[in-house]
Amino acid sequence: MKNLWLGLLVLILPLSGFAQSLELEVIRTESAPGFFAVRIFPDPELKEINMEDVFVKNFSKEEAPIYHDLISILEELDGTVIRLDQLPQYTLPTNRIILLGGKPHGDFVYFKPQHKTKILEEFDAFAAKNLGPPILMNITADFGGNVTDVYPKRIIAMTDKPVFFVGKFTDPIKTKMTVTALTHEGEIMAETALHLEKYEPSAFSEALPEIWEEVYQSKQAQKENSKLSFYFEKAFPWILGLLGIILLVFTVSRHSTFTPPKNPKTKLPKNKQPKEVHNTQDLESDLAKVPEGFWHQPKEKVDSSLPFSEKQSKTTESMVKDFYTKK
Repeated sequence: MKNLWLGLLVLILPLSGFAQSLELEVIRTESAPGFFAVRIFPDPELKEINMEDVFVKNFSKEEAPIYHDLISILEELDGTVIRLDQLPQYTLPTNRIILLGGKPHGDFVYFKPQHKTKILEEFDAFAAKNLGPPILMNITADFGGNVTDVYPKRIIAMTDKPVFFVGKFTDPIKTKMTVTALTHEGEIMAETALHLEKYEPSAFSEALPEIWEEVYQSKQAQKENSKLSFYFEKAFPWILGLLGIILLVFTVSRHSTFTPPKNPKTKLPKNKQPKEVHNTQDLESDLAKVPEGFWHQPKEKVDSSLPFSEKQSKTTESMVKDFYTKK
């Protein structure tokens, strides 16, 4: 026996007058305030939406070898495979974006294998669960004031599997719910009442707080990653420019304050300093050290017709004596 309350969600397409019903079920915790969930089941009478799957290389260069075989198969099957920087041009209502590897971004479909060696097997299971032909897309839900903190904010697509919203409620009373989505014929809007005043025991009832927390944390992590990616992409050129300016200022400052070291005059050690002569005894002592026969070298021949010939004819001996006498 089914213990869940069942209801009908009537989808109305104003432009064409088309009407279709979807089955839904509501689960809530016994305590109030508490948690609730709404599951929406697909209607087999709804036609599939014609759309294209776009696979994004969200992985790093280090992760690339893991995805090599998968990318090759997708390209052989004429799948659309793009780089991350091409994503803005492919974010269209008729495209379903699937991120491969890296970190989750926004609310796009995300695939990352648990085991690197089993990526093809894991992708097959992932595709069967998440990449079936959609019958509804861009599903959002608005609730009355009795309900808060509902996640996810948007469901990208409904295939042949049910989708759900989970949130918190304040009072156990009937609450309005409005759903908008995209079908093969256009946008639809649906309204119904959630009977939160009724409680039916269920195995899922007590697990709702944990389910809500898991969904909440997952969405917060994706939100933070999206913010970081956005700020990094926008700020990175400015960071590079700032680093360049800092480097330039540092280089100029270094050259402007740099003074080459002066080349001081070489000072001889004290024991190598020229000896001063203070009296004739020192002179005689120094002259005595000259090798014998040094003073008996022949005089230079000087042309007497030249000016100052007398001074030029001085011998080496007289020049040395004059030098020491002047000192």
